[in-house]
Amino acid sequence: MTSYNTEEESNRDRHHQSIPVVIGVTHTHVVISHHTNHATGYQVERSINDVATTMAPFLLTLAFALLVSKNGSPTKLIDKINKRKEVREDENAILFPTLSRRFPEFSFTTTSTADEFSTATTTRGGWIVPIHGWIYEPEETSIRRRALLSMLRTALDLKKEEEASSILSRRLRPFLVDNERGKRLTVEIVGTASTDYVVTKRMSGSEKNGHFRGILRVTDEELDMLGYDSSSEQLTMRLVQPYSESKREFIGRTHLLPPKGLSVISDIDDTIKLSDVRDKRKLMRHTFLDEFQPVPGMSSLYQRWKVDHGAAFHFVSSSPYQLYGELSNFMEREKFPLGSYHLKSVRIKDIQLLLNLLKDPFERKVQMIGDIVSSYPDRTFLLVGDTGEKDPEVYGEICRRYPGRVWKVYLRKVAGKQGVDTCSTERFDEAFQDVQSDIWSIFDDANQVSLPALPE
Repeated sequence: MTSYNTEEESNRDRHHQSIPVVIGVTHTHVVISHHTNHATGYQVERSINDVATTMAPFLLTLAFALLVSKNGSPTKLIDKINKRKEVREDENAILFPTLSRRFPEFSFTTTSTADEFSTATTTRGGWIVPIHGWIYEPEETSIRRRALLSMLRTALDLKKEEEASSILSRRLRPFLVDNERGKRLTVEIVGTASTDYVVTKRMSGSEKNGHFRGILRVTDEELDMLGYDSSSEQLTMRLVQPYSESKREFIGRTHLLPPKGLSVISDIDDTIKLSDVRDKRKLMRHTFLDEFQPVPGMSSLYQRWKVDHGAAFHFVSSSPYQLYGELSNFMEREKFPLGSYHLKSVRIKDIQLLLNLLKDPFERKVQMIGDIVSSYPDRTFLLVGDTGEKDPEVYGEICRRYPGRVWKVYLRKVAGKQGVDTCSTERFDEAFQDVQSDIWSIFDDANQVSLPALPE
């Protein structure tokens, strides 16, 4: 006869009598169905799980050994895995231009036993170098192309000859890609011709949209070894593929932006490039069918600011990163100063998204500009945009959030659709509420813009 110390023990024994029956096994757990004697079943389940946990490393080792035997050696297996993480011959990669900023100098002490425990203090400063790139596989003959053409045909009433346009083909190409996820690439800062020294950074895996990002810290000592000096304005970066036999090079640059100075944050569409943003059909035609055309006088104005004031440029736009190559070529052709690009990543899924491709969302633009301003607390900022969409409201918000940081706001006057006044007093009173009136101004012609002396 069984005796029980408590009523709880009696109930547990009465309800937990079953025999364990294994009905399935996962990678770390054994699933058991209990028919009688639950107490015994619990013990058996626990012991079987202990065995499974103990066996897991052995099974992983066995799997690795099988892979090694198939590939010849552990080194060859690892090389094969790493090679798959690099840019294949049917893939492409882009390194976008970025902005680097100084990190403060710090001192550290080292002790040497070579000279009776002598000590030395070293002071170092350097640069925080952001890395941003995109890796993808072109799919020009895919069903996606036909679907995208169908969207454009509906939206723009395309003619046959327009569908065959080389410009359209060129502009669509970056949208017709498979973004490569999980690629682990290595980026290096390249030295000048006088040295082979490099600074490398192993990146984390690329994201679902094919983009990868990282941070690399380069000390002043390393810059000296790379062959750069205090007058250098940018560094050259490239993707490294040690496991690939490909000779292709993917080159990018980062701008060394000093803690103090003038930064120009500029919109693109209808500010420096004619786009007709207020008319969606015209905007789409300018984006996909026409060669990009500059706003007259803006390139000369920006070049003058660079020469006279040492200005750095940051192009913040709702244009997608798929248009980066075309925009970069346009900037180079029209002789705009080099700068960083702050665009958006999109995936074309439906006609509505296509029509809103270049839509200018308020919060997103405020966030992007705010990130730049807050990263350089000692720089002076000049904001340039247009009255077509949300630039007045965005720039007014920036002035309020970062008082004293914005020197001037210049807005190019753009006519509204169907006679809408984009420069009404009511609009600007609200957009620049609580902002000094002499900070912002509107212009029709770039030649009207004169920059007063920089604040001390």
